[in-house]
Amino acid sequence: MISRLLSKKLFVVNLPLTQNGKNKLRNMVTREVYGSSSVVLNVDRILEIIDESSEIKDRKKLKADIKKYLFDELGAEDVSAEENETPNLSGFITDNHIQITEQVIDWKQAIEIASMPLLKEGYINQSYVQAMLDQYSWDSRTVIWGYDMALVHSKPSAGGNRVGMALLKLKKGVARSHI
Repeated sequence: MISRLLSKKLFVVNLPLTQNGKNKLRNMVTREVYGSSSVVLNVDRILEIIDESSEIKDRKKLKADIKKYLFDELGAEDVSAEENETPNLSGFITDNHIQITEQVIDWKQAIEIASMPLLKEGYINQSYVQAMLDQYSWDSRTVIWGYDMALVHSKPSAGGNRVGMALLKLKKGVARSHI
């Protein structure tokens, strides 16, 4: 048992793990397991390098042509940002999902108002809003409650169509008496 444990390879990474770090780790593991590493390329970085020494007339076409050659013909792996970028909060809460209002009647109305942009854009159905209202109460321990803050959600099967978030900022918060 101990000899088997000692024969295992350990890969140490620095956090946070950047896309470049992920690529290096993938290559190290692939090299260790299969004896060779995969080719991982970032078309956006290739375009930046080309742009430094020449004028690109049609960036979109050049990008498509490079992708076709590298990924379709050579079988390289694409790690361009738009396809493999790690989601972050700014990608989920867009400007049109942020609302600011003076006050609401109660926490239920706050959920309904906060849900409006997601409903309008098809991220969720009305059944999702109803599921949030049904499953939570003012003092629910399954909602992240902080000072003047709550993160309310439901199961995707309750009417969620795609990942998104909305933010409702109240100038006058919901009073605890409105349970």
